[in-house]
Amino acid sequence: MPRTPSASAALDRLTAAVRSLPLTITAVATVTAIGLVTGALTSSITADRLSDTLGYGLPAFEDGRWWTLLSGALLAVSPWGYLPVLVALAVLGAIAERRLGTRPTLVAMVICHVGGVVGAAAFIALADAVGWERFARLADLTDAGPSAGFVGAVTVATAAFTPRWRFRWRLGLLGYVAASVVLLSGIADVEHALAVLIGLGLGPVLRRHHPGPTQWLSSGRPDPGRRPDEWDERAAATTLLRQHGSTSRLGWMTTWRGNEWFRPAHLPGYVAHRRHAGVALALGDPVGRSPQERAQLLDAYAADCTRRGLVPCVFAAGEETRLAARRLGWKAIRIADEAVIELDRLCFRGKAWQDVRTALNHAGRDGITFRLCRLGDEPGEVRSQVEAISRAWVAGKALPELGFTLGGLEEALDPSVRVGIAIDRSGRVHGFTSWLPVHRAGDGELTGWTLDVMRRGPQAFRGVMEFLVASACLAFRAEGAQTVSLSASPLAHCGGGACGRLDAWLDRLGSALEPCYGFRSLHAFKSKFQPRYEPLHLLYPSALALPRIGAALTAAYLPGVGLGELTRLARNGHAEAKLVERHTSSLAAA
Repeated sequence: MPRTPSASAALDRLTAAVRSLPLTITAVATVTAIGLVTGALTSSITADRLSDTLGYGLPAFEDGRWWTLLSGALLAVSPWGYLPVLVALAVLGAIAERRLGTRPTLVAMVICHVGGVVGAAAFIALADAVGWERFARLADLTDAGPSAGFVGAVTVATAAFTPRWRFRWRLGLLGYVAASVVLLSGIADVEHALAVLIGLGLGPVLRRHHPGPTQWLSSGRPDPGRRPDEWDERAAATTLLRQHGSTSRLGWMTTWRGNEWFRPAHLPGYVAHRRHAGVALALGDPVGRSPQERAQLLDAYAADCTRRGLVPCVFAAGEETRLAARRLGWKAIRIADEAVIELDRLCFRGKAWQDVRTALNHAGRDGITFRLCRLGDEPGEVRSQVEAISRAWVAGKALPELGFTLGGLEEALDPSVRVGIAIDRSGRVHGFTSWLPVHRAGDGELTGWTLDVMRRGPQAFRGVMEFLVASACLAFRAEGAQTVSLSASPLAHCGGGACGRLDAWLDRLGSALEPCYGFRSLHAFKSKFQPRYEPLHLLYPSALALPRIGAALTAAYLPGVGLGELTRLARNGHAEAKLVERHTSSLAAA
């Protein structure tokens, strides 16, 4: 009888769950097998004198039997102890491995086991030396079991929890070990207490390098059990984007460093997002094969965020995703308009194109030519000038380079990204632009390009940006591209939504940053190319989440920049100074 789709999906989820826990399953199977082989599952190792040979503790270490750190970890003291040991190993090990990944969980288990066991032996030796009878009585005893390792590992994993659950778990673990040490005062209790303390210190270290709760992509298929390095993750996302394409012309931004990629095991696609202020801030539309699967990806992403205690939202979503989110009961705010040029209709005739024609003619008179290239293939002298122009641009701003939907030189060096350069006969670079590839949803065909970076040199003629964009459009049309997107100026259009509070807050943030980044003037610049506009939306599940979403957007665009720096910016003589100071309290509340 053929399996139903729901049964097949359930089996796929079960298979993925099993594959995601290789360390936990191996540990449970090994401890069980060793118990059967040694007879520890049927009789006490203390009664059989196995603990004297295989158990760890102060007597074993005094006799030089340090290998008992391994042998003792594979046993339990008594048959009745196997059930709680195996259940706790399975549950706590699974939590740690799901949160941290396989390799960091193994590292955490080893460090916490060794640290807890050796530390307990040292503590007991000290208690024996000073005559502290409560613990001195343990000096002649040995212990067995892996409990210190997995108790410590789950403590490490709490670093990957949301703040609320991190506090609850750590309070529970500390309360458990404190009560055990005070009331029971056994060897295992001391080991557990030390393992928890070690885990608290180790958590931020392992968590920094191994973000865990997202299901990571290591190839075209998910492998949640392994947390590959970021290069592998980005390469996998790039492969999927090229294969399935995206309904968003900002899709290439989902491959950038700093993103995380969520993908349920039963759906071939992903949702790229960043985590700030307890919010999972997805960028653009889900990447998937069909509208139905993209809607399912959004649903799965929202459910996964809720399970992890995160607020899900989508920034710069298109119409298809907006409709899918509405079916989930979400709200939408129109936050930007994407400027799209249809290349088959492009012509530079008429009064509206006067500035563009002037720029092209000026460049021709001055001997400035346009070159479309990959920046990494350019000679060192050209790359050095591009880097100098970019550094000078950043240095001229009161705040650092923005992130999230705005790339920089690092993104321009991507071999898949094209760079347009304005260069004169002497080899001097007057300005440059970078263009992100657009892969059509469904078949992944390359059909267009999206403007990302725009930089002009200090001595460039006034219309160099118009020259660069117009020349790029002509070059892309000659290559067969269908559209060019001038992207959407972030925070330049914030209106048309149902929620006045966040709408007004985004507008204030855009006004505060306008003196530095010129979003509104950039919006006016793009209008010179007579584009059509497509709305982009912020999608969110509840108005109650808006303050956290506002804070997350600030952190995404200005990582590491606090309200104090925004206030100092306002006081440096910018036109929007009074506006920023007046609304600093509103930014803090968001």
